[in-house]
Amino acid sequence: MRVVTGRATRFAKFGLDPETETVRGLVVTVDDDKPVPGGTALVKVISARSAPALPTVSYVRGRVSNTGAFSARLPRQWSTAEAYCVPLAGYGDCTSARLTHGKQARVVKPRGTPRLR
Repeated sequence: MRVVTGRATRFAKFGLDPETETVRGLVVTVDDDKPVPGGTALVKVISARSAPALPTVSYVRGRVSNTGAFSARLPRQWSTAEAYCVPLAGYGDCTSARLTHGKQARVVKPRGTPRLR
């Protein structure tokens, strides 16, 4: 078992650039809204549009820069995308809202996620 401790973080932004099918986000600390200095964003992608009965799960990775920003290109035929931040030492992990293909304006928050401003 691994316990992650550190300053609480959250996704201040997580959205889709529809022209390039790229998700972009910004990870900040909860206490002062300052960008985290790095880490990795793992984006869980469920692809079910071509075969709804047999969805596939894959992951794409984006490097979180020293300004807290990241981006990752989604595979074709994606249905939903949700990011998880693997933080640097001293920072806590966090999970983004879920994006649904065709409903990018409607963001569904997973249970247990702090309310985004």
